[in-house]
Amino acid sequence: MQSMLVSHKFVDLLLMIRDDRTFDKALFDALTESERDFMAFILKKNHLVDRLNILHNASKIGDDNPSIKKEMKEILDSLYAKGVFSYQYYMQFNRRMMSEV
Repeated sequence: MQSMLVSHKFVDLLLMIRDDRTFDKALFDALTESERDFMAFILKKNHLVDRLNILHNASKIGDDNPSIKKEMKEILDSLYAKGVFSYQYYMQFNRRMMSEV
């Protein structure tokens, strides 16, 4: 992923989401198109990581539903495809997550 310069509005909105768990549509609409795309990417990636943690914790406490392993694999693949981590880390994480399930 490449770095990107963002406006103060972008930072303000991101902090608002993080700290207050609120979303200001007017502030979002004031962002440039590339900033809106980047914000959507960040929010989607954050959701995927949260969902992966939920699934992992469910498997750790004994939920043996086969759909958990399948969804975890899909999320790992998606995050790797987005460049969230390296191939080596992906393989290590994948082996570890799948062995614990």
